[in-house]
Amino acid sequence: PDAANASSVERKCRDRARALLRRLDLLADLHARLARACDCSSLYWSRELLRPVLDALARDAPYKLPRLVLAAADVVPTLRAAQHLDDPDRLVNAWAATLLAALDDRVVLPLCHAVENDLRVRAHALAAA
Repeated sequence: PDAANASSVERKCRDRARALLRRLDLLADLHARLARACDCSSLYWSRELLRPVLDALARDAPYKLPRLVLAAADVVPTLRAAQHLDDPDRLVNAWAATLLAALDDRVVLPLCHAVENDLRVRAHALAAA
């Protein structure tokens, strides 16, 4: 009975150790799995969606704009790995210019116009009072 009991305890200990090692393996690989799951580099290949997405974010959730810019940065390693150009940074710079132009066009300029209009209305209201 003691040998069977010791064997049972040893088996349980071994199974527990394997389970813990599996969990450790998952935790060690968590960063890589999250990076793969959250990769937003497809935004580059769907550039025609950038302006409508910016419109929606600027209108409904402007606090999410920094997240969109961070998501747009996911494509940079892919662009830098391009081998069909002598200088892959040209692709990165072109992507940054596209992103900045879209931000200017869809977020910054409308915001500037709204502020200017609001200031004009307030100035006229103060002048009339």
